[in-house]
Amino acid sequence: MNKEINNKTLRILILWMLIFGAVEVFFLNVITMDNYLIAIPYFLTIILMVVTFNKTIFRIVTRETKTDKYLLLIIPLILHGLIYWVCVKYLREPTELIRNNSVSFLSLNKFYLWVKPLHVLLQQMMIIVLVKKLHQNNVSLREIMVFTAILFGATHIYPFLVGSMTLPIASYFTGFAVAGSIIFPHQILMVKNGYLNNIIMHTMFYSLSALLFWSLYG
Repeated sequence: MNKEINNKTLRILILWMLIFGAVEVFFLNVITMDNYLIAIPYFLTIILMVVTFNKTIFRIVTRETKTDKYLLLIIPLILHGLIYWVCVKYLREPTELIRNNSVSFLSLNKFYLWVKPLHVLLQQMMIIVLVKKLHQNNVSLREIMVFTAILFGATHIYPFLVGSMTLPIASYFTGFAVAGSIIFPHQILMVKNGYLNNIIMHTMFYSLSALLFWSLYG
């Protein structure tokens, strides 16, 4: 990358971090998971804003997607609800983990049930914007993976640093976040309808994580 592209890349990364951070911080500190009924319109509004300000990007990403492909998104939603029901009805909650970690898939609260898929959708839409903007500025796929690994890794280790998550859970999150930094950009740039695969994988990650930790530590 030449100097001009480096400067553009830096601006893209900083702006993305500021916007993403502001959205998450406002939610965690003002709305909170307890107010899940407020969280729903909040995330819907942010999603609408992301689409509105990035129409060209989403038009390019979705132009080859046939309508029936969107039906695939029903699969992780069904799994999401089914695993929630199985855990709550047949398994014991991992009390010790819940006490020391502010994570929705451990507590299986109302936010997790009704809002988490929407939260995942917003995150994936912001990832699409980040990846496409970097790619449009001639940043290579490998370089995008490096940038996203740093961003996603830092984002997921932060809760441990502020004391809202234990090191094992933070490490679990961070490990999969770094894996996502490799998978997500590749799917968006190299695979037809790959962005749908990302949404499915991301949603199923939380569902399967809930089942895993409730089964092992409940």
